[in-house]
Amino acid sequence: MAMSMPAGPQRSQALLTVARQWAGEDAPAATAWVKSLPEGWAKQQALNNIMYQWAQSDPADAAAYAMSLPAGNTKNNMLSSLASTWAYQDPDAALKWATGLSDSRLSDQVMQNVISALAQSDPQAAAAYVDALPAGNRKMQAIASVASSWVRTDPDAAVAWVKSLPAGAAQRRATENMLYALYDWSPDQALSFVNAISPGQLQNRGYNMVASQWANSDLTGAIAWVKKLPEGPARQNAITGISYQWATYDPQGAAEFASGLSAGNERTLLVNQIANSWAGVDIKAALVWTSKLKGDEYRSAIVSVLSGWARDQPRDAADYAAGLPVGDVQDQAASAVVSQWAFADPPAAAAWATTFSEGNVKDGAFVSIARAWAESDMEAAAQWLDKMPPSHSRDVAAGSFASAVVWYDPETAVRLAATIGDETQRQNALFNLAQSWLSSEPDTARAWIRRSDLREEQKTQLLNQNQQNASYPSRGGMSGGWQF
Repeated sequence: MAMSMPAGPQRSQALLTVARQWAGEDAPAATAWVKSLPEGWAKQQALNNIMYQWAQSDPADAAAYAMSLPAGNTKNNMLSSLASTWAYQDPDAALKWATGLSDSRLSDQVMQNVISALAQSDPQAAAAYVDALPAGNRKMQAIASVASSWVRTDPDAAVAWVKSLPAGAAQRRATENMLYALYDWSPDQALSFVNAISPGQLQNRGYNMVASQWANSDLTGAIAWVKKLPEGPARQNAITGISYQWATYDPQGAAEFASGLSAGNERTLLVNQIANSWAGVDIKAALVWTSKLKGDEYRSAIVSVLSGWARDQPRDAADYAAGLPVGDVQDQAASAVVSQWAFADPPAAAAWATTFSEGNVKDGAFVSIARAWAESDMEAAAQWLDKMPPSHSRDVAAGSFASAVVWYDPETAVRLAATIGDETQRQNALFNLAQSWLSSEPDTARAWIRRSDLREEQKTQLLNQNQQNASYPSRGGMSGGWQF
């Protein structure tokens, strides 16, 4: 029945549901069925969904299939899922497989999944393994994986291990990775851990993380703690961490606190969060409070109010924005409203945005609408674009739509992108879409590239691209020295 549905997100979701349920009952049969599906996004996602059961029943077969896929996110995701599952069953075999991969970057990627799984079942063994690795990015990533996994099973031992690491990038990354899980186990220990870090970027980040989690469980306690912190970057990051909860549940109290802050980034961030959250609770009170603000603070806050208002009452927010004085504030407010309205009611948002004059505001509105509409009703969004007269805003909307649906329906994506009027914009859009298509359906994508209107040098670049250069997930580290 799922295969008889028209192409689009609904059929894809139906296929995923069938695959997942079948795999729970008969993994080999479900795997064989998914392998027989037509190439495309739905097949790739279905394979990802059944990888857990497949890896449990026959990890070597799952690995062989994943390795046969073209380079790209689909292959990366399948291998990551396989690595984690295999490591729980047979860590030695999983490690041997991961280290034996000829592609060093691919080996690094799956190694992190293996080590993370091993750290949950045998953290001492995982720590010993990463300690023996040669210095470099693989070791640094492995240390971070061990820290984040170990702290979930034995926080005291994990903290002690991270503290024992040599000061440097690996220790900084491990600290960040484990803080969230550490707070769930012991808020006091997490805070003590952050307090022990020397002032700087990592400690600031730690205060933000602790404050955010504290506010979720004990807003009153988190507010009292933040108020006692001395002025500076640490308090600013802590305020940012609690601002959403504070502004949602006690906007008046948050506003009173904000009024006592000195002008600057700390105050601006809190005022904007109050405005946005308060609008969702009591729009009249939010508007009254915002009207008392002055200058740039008012201009920034009223945009935040309208964005929050538009989440629940986009029509009313749009009417209010239309009544603002013509200028930058009205333009920013209109953009904020339509970006929210687009998700709730794309046709209504589109009808309103159509009344805008051509320019950056209309362009931005159409980008938001096209993307949101494509996610909720791809066919209706395509029809909207097909009926729209040529314009720059129509061009950017077509590009936004195409990038949103290329994984579901690449042929529709390139068809709409090909209607972009501006030649440079059209060529760039088609080139980027072709790159995405190559990672999901390489044979079909190559056939389209050969007959497309792309420039010859673009075709050559796409057809001859080195697939080993496909992007792999990376994790950025914090810079700057620190110590406990």
